[in-house]
Amino acid sequence: RKETHVAKSPIEPIVGKEVIVGIDFGRTPSAIFAQQTIFGRWSIFHEVIGQDMGAGRFADILKKEIAKNNWEALDFKFVGDPAGN
Repeated sequence: RKETHVAKSPIEPIVGKEVIVGIDFGRTPSAIFAQQTIFGRWSIFHEVIGQDMGAGRFADILKKEIAKNNWEALDFKFVGDPAGN
């Protein structure tokens, strides 16, 4: 149900909580930015999708996205698809 799984307003990251960036590689890489709330729920507050690019270029895009949103002070943990493709 959409009303259960989609926020009614933009979700902002929680300062002081680790941000998990889950990355899927390949020629169409993607990443989600997530945090676990104090209630144990996972909150996905941002996504980035690339097209026709490798991991190096996508990493640059993720760095720019973090800077653009003023998230440099947040603590990030990057987790990639173990298949690596």
